[in-house]
Amino acid sequence: MSEKRSKAPLIITAFLTFVLGLVLGYAACIAKITYEAKSLMDEVYANLDSLSSDENMQPVSDLVVRVSSSQFAWHFQYARPDGKLGPCKLELVTEENPVGIDRQHPDAQDDWVSQELVLPCNSEVTLALTSTDVIHALGYLPDFYQQDAIPGKDRWLSYPVPDQPLTGTLRCVQLCGTGHDNHTAPYQFVGNDEYKDWTTRQRFPAKP
Repeated sequence: MSEKRSKAPLIITAFLTFVLGLVLGYAACIAKITYEAKSLMDEVYANLDSLSSDENMQPVSDLVVRVSSSQFAWHFQYARPDGKLGPCKLELVTEENPVGIDRQHPDAQDDWVSQELVLPCNSEVTLALTSTDVIHALGYLPDFYQQDAIPGKDRWLSYPVPDQPLTGTLRCVQLCGTGHDNHTAPYQFVGNDEYKDWTTRQRFPAKP
């Protein structure tokens, strides 16, 4: 009996050591996962920041278009021939100015806004993605991974337009309110001549 009693503390000590090892191993795993998750999120946020810019840092490409989302519509601001978009301000957003273009700025003097995204085939386009109210997300464009539209902030995205004519419907893929299901807009990828004709009609609409 005394021999069994003398072994009991050893068994308890061994068991507690085993449990402590499990706990410490589990804690180490949690710490490692937390560290790796934090590192990943830091990298994600760094990449997101690299996509944003102000009006003085606009990327150069064949064409620059601001894609502005709101509840529950899309508007597309096209730059003049020099490719410089006029700046937008949330406080300037009205029914008549749905993107909030600052018309006093020299770069905005002949910008125009469309509710249809029309792009020339086989071109490199810069999209300035933004929102005027809540967070939205642009999706359902060919060869385009969905991206968030942040209120009051441009996110500069390079988009290679497919080389064949195409029509379709882009959508908001971020739940944004009761009208989310109808938050869509048509898009067209057209030939260069057709695109030039379209832009001419937009910039110089026929007088009634």
